[in-house]
Amino acid sequence: MTPLREKIIQAGLVTNEFQLDLNDCLEDPKPRYPRSRMFKWPVHVDGHEDRLTVCHMLMTFEPFVQRIMNLLAAPVEIEPEPAGCHGIYHHAVDLADDAGWRNLIATAHYVTPRVIMRGVVIGVLAGRLATAHARVVLDTLDAPEPDDRSAFNLSHAGGLLHPAFIDDGAGKGKWVINLYSRRDPIAEVWAAIHGVEDGWFTREKYGYHNMSTVGLARHMGVPPAP
Repeated sequence: MTPLREKIIQAGLVTNEFQLDLNDCLEDPKPRYPRSRMFKWPVHVDGHEDRLTVCHMLMTFEPFVQRIMNLLAAPVEIEPEPAGCHGIYHHAVDLADDAGWRNLIATAHYVTPRVIMRGVVIGVLAGRLATAHARVVLDTLDAPEPDDRSAFNLSHAGGLLHPAFIDDGAGKGKWVINLYSRRDPIAEVWAAIHGVEDGWFTREKYGYHNMSTVGLARHMGVPPAP
């Protein structure tokens, strides 16, 4: 056991080393945003380098983090995506839904526009975030809407959408949405919104979206039946 981990246990922050090993983070009993993993488990305990980290400089001003620093007499370093812990990406995903989008806007300065847009994509495609709310979030970012309502990006030629067929083993299956762009998060997020609004995607059981029959035909360039 490292000296830092021993101090954490002695301070009563966790019961034993096994509890700390569960996710290597210290839990805030009264987080300001309870639905955000970044706020609920703000302090990461790096067992390899025996140090404490948080995901953003502003997290060091949270009362719980201040208490940890004072209690352990240890500094806290900044590491946006600590391995094995809950970073800014998780914060965006947790709040990108119909219950949390206002808080996502309110905490945008804790994360990056790219992370927010990726969270919105996940929320929209999972059926957790209405496109009307997604549009309000994007209004706060520099993310202009494509004039063609993402028709090119959703097509096969656009290279952004890659549907994949999943066979259920009973002679049926579904075309799942594989939508991701490392280079153009703006194109990606608008493709998700337009895909839902314009019928490229259909909402299935449990809220998740898959490719619709019409959307798959459009994607493959099949002209509509007369």
